[in-house]
Amino acid sequence: METKKVIIFIAKLEMGGAERVASTLANYWAEQSWDVMLLTQAPSESDFYKLQPTIERRTLNLLEESGSLGAALKQNYYRIRSLRKIFKAYQPHAVISLLPQSNTLAILSATGLGCKIIVSERSNPLKDPLSMLWKVARKAFYRFADHVVLQSSGVLEWATDFVPHSKIKVIPNPLISHFNLNANHEFVMPSGHIIIAMGRLSVEKNYDQLISAFSLIANEIPTSKLVILGEGNQRPLLEKLIHKLDLHQQVYLPGKIAQPHALVAKAQIIALSSEYEGFPNALLEGMALGLAAISYDCPYGPADLIDNGTSGFLVPVGNTHEMAKAMSLLLTSPALIKSMSKEARKVNERYATKKIMRQWEALI
Repeated sequence: METKKVIIFIAKLEMGGAERVASTLANYWAEQSWDVMLLTQAPSESDFYKLQPTIERRTLNLLEESGSLGAALKQNYYRIRSLRKIFKAYQPHAVISLLPQSNTLAILSATGLGCKIIVSERSNPLKDPLSMLWKVARKAFYRFADHVVLQSSGVLEWATDFVPHSKIKVIPNPLISHFNLNANHEFVMPSGHIIIAMGRLSVEKNYDQLISAFSLIANEIPTSKLVILGEGNQRPLLEKLIHKLDLHQQVYLPGKIAQPHALVAKAQIIALSSEYEGFPNALLEGMALGLAAISYDCPYGPADLIDNGTSGFLVPVGNTHEMAKAMSLLLTSPALIKSMSKEARKVNERYATKKIMRQWEALI
C-alpha cells in the first residue's frame, strides 16, 4: 500500500488499552515509512508508551476538566479550534481518533477538510461512565464519521441504532509485533506457581474479587502466587484486603511497569476479573505468551479469545468460587496447563499485527 499521512488523536498516552492501541497504530505505520502524527490533549510528559522517533508528537495541552457546562462548552470550542488548525496545516489522508470524547471532537474539527474521519470505540460503550452530554454528542455526531470502528461484534447492535451499518467495522486489537522478554525490572517475580493479571487498579477490574477467589486456594496450594501489575485508585482497598486475608506472602501489587512481558512470561496463568471490557489486551498478550487463561465471561472480548475448556476457562462474572475452582484445577494439573498453553498461543496467528493492520489500512 502506498504511504499515507495520518493523525492519530487520543486524549492522553498514559498506561491503558486504548493508549496502547494508539501507540501500536502509530509505530506500525511509522515503520512502514508513513507520515504519522500522534496528537493528544495531555502533555507528552505523561506518556507511558514509547514512539518511533519519526512520529511527530503534538499536544493541545487542553485536557483539564471544566467545572460548569458553560466552561466545558468554552473549553471544547478551544479544543475544536486548535484541532482544526492542526488538521488543516497537516492535511492528512485520515484522522483516526480513539475514545468517545476525542471521537466527537475529531468529527467536529475535521468535517469538510477532505480527509477520512475514522473514530474508534475502545471500551464497552454500554458500560462506559460517560456524562450525559458526551453520550448525546456521540449519538448525534458519530453518523458523520466515514467509519466507526468497534472492537467486538457484541457492540454492533448498540452502534447500528444511530450509525449506518455500512460505516461500521469490527476490528479487534492487534497483538503487539514483538515482546521484550529481556527487560530488567526492579520487581522480581516470586518463585512458585504464578497467576498474573494486568490493568488499572480500578473498580471495574474487580481485583478485589480476584484476590478473594485466590484466597480460597492459597492455603490448599501454598506455592501459588498472585501478581497484579498496574496502578490506580483501588490500591488502598486492595492492600487492606490483602492484609485482612493474610495474603501478603502470596499476593503482590508491583505497580505500573513498562515492558511487563518479561514478567508475564514467567507466569503460568493469565487472569481477568473485569466487570466489562472493550477488548482485553492483557488477556490477549498473556495467551500469546503461552499462559493458560481464566477469565470472567464479561462483555466483551474474553469469549472471542478463549476456547472454553481448551485454551482456558470462562466463568460467570462475579463467581469467585468458580474462579477459584479453575485456578485450583490448573495449578494442580501440569498436563492441563501444558495443553492449554499450546492452544492459547494460537492467538498469535489470529490477532497478528500485520493481519489486523491490513483491516485498518483498508479504511484509509
